[in-house]
Amino acid sequence: MLGMVRRNEQGMTLVEVLAVFVIGAIISVIAVQILLNGYRSYERTKTNVELRDSADLIMAHLVEELYTLKVSEIKEFHTDDGFYIVLKDTEEKIGIADGKVIIKQTSYPIASSGVRIRHRSKITREKDGLFHITLVLEKNGNSLHLESEIGIINDIDIVPKE
Repeated sequence: MLGMVRRNEQGMTLVEVLAVFVIGAIISVIAVQILLNGYRSYERTKTNVELRDSADLIMAHLVEELYTLKVSEIKEFHTDDGFYIVLKDTEEKIGIADGKVIIKQTSYPIASSGVRIRHRSKITREKDGLFHITLVLEKNGNSLHLESEIGIINDIDIVPKE
């Protein structure tokens, strides 16, 4: 039995070499697809986080300004392109106009580059002093739609008790 060791090894056949290359190519394609899908998912998630952060910041500043606002401080409402309020004493604006958020005469900067405020963003005046804020942000084809409602202080209709 010990004498039956083969001494005539010829190597691998062409079919065996081709099979190894085909199997290697299939495994490589699958691995690359998994990596690319992971990278695309990461980029999409990163963009959504940037949109959410920017929207939360903008909405917080708008709500903060409108929450402390009184009806007696408002000079006029503009609904031309979006919506903004002009204050009596300072002529400052609060709202959304021309695709930009305006708070106290300055256009609010967006923290993340590439994020745009869409023209569908607006503030609508509802009944009883309620304001409906619609904020639509976009980046790299992804968009975020955020809505909120807030009421302002109606100090004009208040009748003092005697």
